[in-house]
Amino acid sequence: MLPARLRSAAAAVSLVPLLFAASACKIGGDDKDAKGGTGGGKADPAAAAQPAAGSGAPSGGGSSGAAVSGGGAAKALTADQLKAALLVQSDMPSGWTVKPGSTVSPSKLNATPAGCQAIVDLVSGDPKAAPTATGNGVLTNGSSKDAQYFVSMEQYSGVATKLLDDVVKETGPGSSCGTVNATDGDNAFIYKAARSDRTPKSLGDAVLYLDITTSQPGQSAELPGRMQIVRSGEVLIQFVGMQKSGKPEWVPDAVVKAQVEKIKAAQK
Repeated sequence: MLPARLRSAAAAVSLVPLLFAASACKIGGDDKDAKGGTGGGKADPAAAAQPAAGSGAPSGGGSSGAAVSGGGAAKALTADQLKAALLVQSDMPSGWTVKPGSTVSPSKLNATPAGCQAIVDLVSGDPKAAPTATGNGVLTNGSSKDAQYFVSMEQYSGVATKLLDDVVKETGPGSSCGTVNATDGDNAFIYKAARSDRTPKSLGDAVLYLDITTSQPGQSAELPGRMQIVRSGEVLIQFVGMQKSGKPEWVPDAVVKAQVEKIKAAQK
């Protein structure tokens, strides 16, 4: 069972069949029974948090991979409002497509070391801090046949900052969370996650870039991916790309900006 947050992406392409044999996170594609997964990347000791001008950085501090800016109160969005704010085809650059994804129940995977639970929760969805509403979409790049991308939008109530801040801490310099084992008792996975050295963009109230890979114990196949998380008030917007071999490209900046702006407009 892989985190359901990536179920839709895996459903659309045949990437590492073993990893896609089962799933358990927060996103489903058109085929609700399809399976999928994601995970981590090489640890980069230089990757850390960078505050935007006039704001405080998330715990962890540093030079790249994350950024925070100030933000005023924003209204809570319903599931219908999140779905209405999803990207449409006219927002996509040439060669890219978007379609709505379905929502599946979050799974609870326990992390080892226990102090790395935030990374696992980000991927699998943590019932203790479940979002009040969600909206999802599957993105496809026609030039990358063995890659799949998706966006998830999750409305929280008073915990979005902490959820993201905890991941910043666990992926910072000196962290023991470079490799994390996760299990729900029946299924086990190995995540590797580190902040990317990509220069943060000024988007929303906070931005975090992660290089990630997912594998299973005893198996040599690893599924590489990239994850970008933008916080706008109490909404976490995640953009994830997975690819069978090599690193998938980041979701284009113009696409990310368009999605963030739609959420910001809905929050007014």
